[in-house]
Amino acid sequence: MDIKHALGVALRNLQANKIRCAQMLLGMVIGVASAVVILYMGSNLMQGVSDFYSAYSPSLMYMGVYTSVEKSPRVTVGDMEGLIASSEYITAVSPLVSVEDCNLRYNGETLADAQIKGVSEQFLQMKPACQAAAGRFLQPLDISRRQKVCVIGSAVAEELLGCQNFEDALGQTLKIRGENFTVIGVLAEIQPDLEKGNYESYIPYTTAKQLTGEIIAPLQEDYYLDIYYVNLNSVDNIINGRDTVRALLAEVSGRPYGETTGLFSLSTRTSQKYDRECVMGLVGKLLGVSGIVLLVGGVGIMNVMLAAVSERRREIGIRKAFGANNPDIRRQFMLEAFYTSGFGALLGVLIGMPAGWLVCQFMGSVPIGYAGELMINPDLLDLSSLLWPAVAASAAALLLGVLFGYLPARKAEQLEIVDCMRE
Repeated sequence: MDIKHALGVALRNLQANKIRCAQMLLGMVIGVASAVVILYMGSNLMQGVSDFYSAYSPSLMYMGVYTSVEKSPRVTVGDMEGLIASSEYITAVSPLVSVEDCNLRYNGETLADAQIKGVSEQFLQMKPACQAAAGRFLQPLDISRRQKVCVIGSAVAEELLGCQNFEDALGQTLKIRGENFTVIGVLAEIQPDLEKGNYESYIPYTTAKQLTGEIIAPLQEDYYLDIYYVNLNSVDNIINGRDTVRALLAEVSGRPYGETTGLFSLSTRTSQKYDRECVMGLVGKLLGVSGIVLLVGGVGIMNVMLAAVSERRREIGIRKAFGANNPDIRRQFMLEAFYTSGFGALLGVLIGMPAGWLVCQFMGSVPIGYAGELMINPDLLDLSSLLWPAVAASAAALLLGVLFGYLPARKAEQLEIVDCMRE
């Protein structure tokens, strides 16, 4: 029997047993659809992690400097900025002061998503995604004089101030924790905005410290906690940059590093690697669940086909009597398993592709490592990005269908003509 004829016979047998065929298909459809959704979501999150960190300098380090309140002289911003001239590794330093519950207001209206950060003029070297669309960024004079000025994100200008033309926002007065701040600049829109960067506004860190006060970390004893962004001249010098800051802490305190001072440091590259591993771990666990569903679907195909072999013994005997050999019989049942798993994979893909897009459309955000609440944005990937999840899930379904179809096919070919015709 040639392949074309065998395919026709297999298709007719499946059409003749629609309920049985549906039983075999169900597990495959659910398994493939769930795998496509999970893989698409994983692709979206992977791209989101890449885009999230692409907004920052690849050689950036986030540092938390701890200085004992009672036992050590405090490491100052001047000490940290002095590293720019004295170290061959460090090119820029900016304090980072987050103003929690900033209560950003304009004409009695409050922007709930607004974020206020106190930084220095060097911050732009560390976050290239921030570019001024109107006005200017912070200057050294703003820092030294503790000016009450701010540079706002595009979403703040549009939603709170109602300015489609960013030039109109310049000179407007905003209230931050009840204090008046003058808008001196508006940042260009960040795309894609995965961390709500368009809702961020920047003020001089000296002014921000007046609003927040000192941050005390109650560890084994009370420590001052100062946060810095430190930019290095190369990603290869991350360890050297960290050791340079540790040496500074020991020098300022006059004691060995770690005795009355401490440092928490995290690089962009390390954070991105960790977050990618978090995504892979999450996707792997979810795929394990869909893999179990696919296995159940494969077992369903095997059980239904084993029952079909018993029911079709007379058909097998007649075909062998008319000249069909064992490979013909085996091929027939293998093709039916292939047909079933292939059709199940097709239905699963047709369901999973739009479902994957809808999940990413309405899921919102997912907690991912150091990125925090990473927004899932379906616009990061186009429909062509669904193809590889669809292909991968379909290949797995076809492989399982063929593997689980082999045992019934083997049992069918081993039947003897006399035993088949006796029933």
